[in-house]
Amino acid sequence: MKSFDDENLSLKNHLDELKKNLESTEKFSTDEDVRAVSEAETALESAREYYAAVNERKNQNISSRNYLAELIDTFNASYEEFSQLNELVEAVQGKKGQKVSLERYVLTYFLERILDLANVRLTAMTNHRYKLQRSMKKVNRYSGLDIEVFDYYNNQARNINSLSGGETFQASLVLALALNEALQQESGGITLDTMLIDEGFGTLDHETLEVAISTLIDLQTTGKTIGIISHVEELKERMEHILYVKPDNERSTTEIVTL
Repeated sequence: MKSFDDENLSLKNHLDELKKNLESTEKFSTDEDVRAVSEAETALESAREYYAAVNERKNQNISSRNYLAELIDTFNASYEEFSQLNELVEAVQGKKGQKVSLERYVLTYFLERILDLANVRLTAMTNHRYKLQRSMKKVNRYSGLDIEVFDYYNNQARNINSLSGGETFQASLVLALALNEALQQESGGITLDTMLIDEGFGTLDHETLEVAISTLIDLQTTGKTIGIISHVEELKERMEHILYVKPDNERSTTEIVTL
């Protein structure tokens, strides 16, 4: 019991000493600190809200950047494809390189093929004097598709309009025959077995007429049917089958004669 009383007394003395020390200690007001803490907490909350808003805008900006990047990639790919297509279109239209359109190129190719076929007969019919060729003169945007005649006697090219009537007929005949052959070569088996020639033989001299008739007769031996519409008497003597057309007022009658 004595031990408890001693300890109690000691604690009481220690408590009295603490009270004396507390009373002698200078007291400070904490109102300012409390107010400062409250303001700091309010500022901290505002900062947190601002950070959240900024972070949200940042995420939106990242999404927008990624979307724009996809659009740019899509545009670049589309532009590359467009550029290639545009180059192809300009090449087809003749705006690139040699400035020759695809249409002009194809027409030139076929024209030269037809001229090559025509010249095989024309050189024989004219005793190797004339050759048809594509004009290289640049006059207008259709240049390159005109035909001129090369005269081996004068060793120079001439305008095809400078040919005489008989020579013009020869050129027209061989071109028609060449066109016929070219079409058959390109048609995949389709044949053009019939050809009608209307006049023109009256403009030929006797020698040239014989060559033209021989050419047509040779064609018949290949299986072609050649019809000639003409009043030239020499033709009647060389043709085996003749269809006469006789006018009678407003009507006409026909008669087939086989020689």
